[in-house]
Amino acid sequence: MIHAKPDILIVGAGPAGLTAAVELKRRGFSPRIIEQDKGPHTESRALAINPRTMDILEPSGATERLVKAGFKARAMNIHGPNGLLFRLETRNIPHPTRNYLLVLPQAETEKHLIDTLGGKTKVDWSTELTALELKDGKPTITLKHKGRREKISPDIVIGADGARSIVRKALGIGFSGAAYEHDWGLADIHLDGLARGEMHVFDLSPVLIMFIPIRGDLFRVVCDANKALDYIPAHIKVKRIVWQSQFRISHRQVETYQKGPVFLAGDAAHIHSPLGGRGMNLGIEDAAWLAWLIERGETGSYTGLRHPVAKQVLEQVDQATRFISSDGWAATFFRRNLLPYIVRPDFIQRRAFRSLTGLGTPAPPWL
Repeated sequence: MIHAKPDILIVGAGPAGLTAAVELKRRGFSPRIIEQDKGPHTESRALAINPRTMDILEPSGATERLVKAGFKARAMNIHGPNGLLFRLETRNIPHPTRNYLLVLPQAETEKHLIDTLGGKTKVDWSTELTALELKDGKPTITLKHKGRREKISPDIVIGADGARSIVRKALGIGFSGAAYEHDWGLADIHLDGLARGEMHVFDLSPVLIMFIPIRGDLFRVVCDANKALDYIPAHIKVKRIVWQSQFRISHRQVETYQKGPVFLAGDAAHIHSPLGGRGMNLGIEDAAWLAWLIERGETGSYTGLRHPVAKQVLEQVDQATRFISSDGWAATFFRRNLLPYIVRPDFIQRRAFRSLTGLGTPAPPWL
């Protein structure tokens, strides 16, 4: 007996939603993906693509596109007030072929995921989910597009609509956690004075400032003070400011990733500090695992498989964020005087990179 493929709606065309569409299409499904924005995002947002994500996206052909478009960061340099404290070499990433971090602005990552989908599966832009109800285990959804309303009843709904998820709120699922005590600063700038193609972190307690290369002399600046450009070290020359902003970091996670046939993935399910670049990658993992479970008819295990993974990542990132941004004398002394010796051996760096690059989470069984 041949069973019809379920009707699947994906809400949100960010990395998690697009990955869900790519992986479902690869498995023979024809999902519909909607996005309330008018078109593809243009902001750089997340930058790092880790080896686990590249492994996941390789069967669809997306990884080949991403690697061609991005560049391979080979090191992270940690500086103190008086010079280099230590250097993390990505050759110590415990992966057989991907001993690098791929750097690519999120807008370009999304573009390549859309290109991977091809012509048959398109994003319905300017389409907003305005209502979602579960009646007898079946979702009933109201969409709005250019003033027109549409009612649909898909078999499966994937909420990949970000930290302010309408899907999550409609389901009444809590998003417990808290915000950090102060705002952080963010900017993209063209500069001179730093080795290009490498990441740099300056421990200038009470301020921490990070430089992530984007392309050429363009760097992303992240600072645990709300005016990032006020704390740029004197030897770095700012040539041009592309944009700058402030943001408040939160660490939050839902208790369940699903209610009936409605599922949450990515920022709709968990958010945390950008330290380590895990956020986008974790959401891509969620989406790929969910696509695999949908194919197998085993979606009931989704929360049990993904919640513990994100919980562990949130705890690790929260602890690391508080430690590295602390201006307490004990934490500062440890970072500047003891940590450089602790992380010098290659085996310690391999352990650190195993966590940072997503290789410490359960390996996707379909690869």
